[in-house]
Amino acid sequence: MVAEVLIHQLDTLRWLLGPLRVLACRTAATLPDIRGETVAAILLETAAGAPVQVGGTMAAPGHPPRGQDQLELIGERASAALAGAELRLLGPRPRVIAFDFAEGYQASFDAAISHFVDGLRSGAPFETDVSDNLETLRLVEDAYAAAARPPA
Repeated sequence: MVAEVLIHQLDTLRWLLGPLRVLACRTAATLPDIRGETVAAILLETAAGAPVQVGGTMAAPGHPPRGQDQLELIGERASAALAGAELRLLGPRPRVIAFDFAEGYQASFDAAISHFVDGLRSGAPFETDVSDNLETLRLVEDAYAAAARPPA
């Protein structure tokens, strides 16, 4: 779950919030036919000490095979909440932005692959470099290490 699914949320949160540090992680296997964890919850903090929670369910009885992303950012003057294909901006100028999730998902995948191929062909730098991706992988490894430790 963490290395296959939540790695993308961790990468996005690093882009939105800056450097992150893993404080705790718990994982569980909810289906006997699947090796590895299918549920995970990670507690992190930003460089300024703001708490960040990331969690997900890859496969659990009663849940759809692919859950929709949810994100909530709470700021000093406004907040934002993403739930599936709807983004709500909350605060002094609230508004709702709806989008086609399937279309946006495919378009972002196509753009990422196209960017990668263009970079290979032209030699131009990639949008994210190796050291940036290694930082996201460090968060994944830190989450697994935290999950192996008993609760305080």
